[in-house]
Amino acid sequence: METLPRSPAALAALVVAVLALPAAAQFTDRPYLDRPLGDHPRIGDPEAHDAVDLFSRLCVSTRGDRSRAIEILGDGDSAIEKLDERTVRQFQGGRVGGAAWTIRMPLGEKLIVEFEPSGSCIVRAPRVDALSLEDGLRNFLAEIAANGEFKVRRAGDDEKTVDKRKYHLVTYSMRLPDTDQKVEVAVATTEAKDAFVQGSLTYEILAGGP
Repeated sequence: METLPRSPAALAALVVAVLALPAAAQFTDRPYLDRPLGDHPRIGDPEAHDAVDLFSRLCVSTRGDRSRAIEILGDGDSAIEKLDERTVRQFQGGRVGGAAWTIRMPLGEKLIVEFEPSGSCIVRAPRVDALSLEDGLRNFLAEIAANGEFKVRRAGDDEKTVDKRKYHLVTYSMRLPDTDQKVEVAVATTEAKDAFVQGSLTYEILAGGP
């Protein structure tokens, strides 16, 4: 899979751009929840649960491989709609070569799954509880790290203000057990009710080896 190298700052820009149009912004440090990885409540928001589930199956289990994700999505399911190229380019800042689908979940909400030209795999949740999504990702990462094969650590925690909306970005660093490739996983959320997307999960294998 083709990937492009990104610095932590570039990854942060990518994830927040999933939620909002670029604008003048400022970062402020914010310590994340005091609970250690794996020590958190059950997910209370169904959309957060569904978003993490899709992220685990289409992004993490496939290692961000678009062709494998397409095989999982299959063909002919009325709940899955492939977005046209123009819409995808609007989502992805005008870049060419990406792909995206909307997936209607059992409770009726629609989630968006995207693959960027760089290889990033993204799940967007238009309406989601921020803490539920953050905790859901933490739960999932704790599960896959429990046997010691996957090495996961929290790498960053920032707040960013874009167009007067506050966005919370938490990033994790993970190494794949067989290839030792480094992966960046991130969750970005906002509680702003007027935001088009309130939460996103991003998976990206970094280029350049271990």
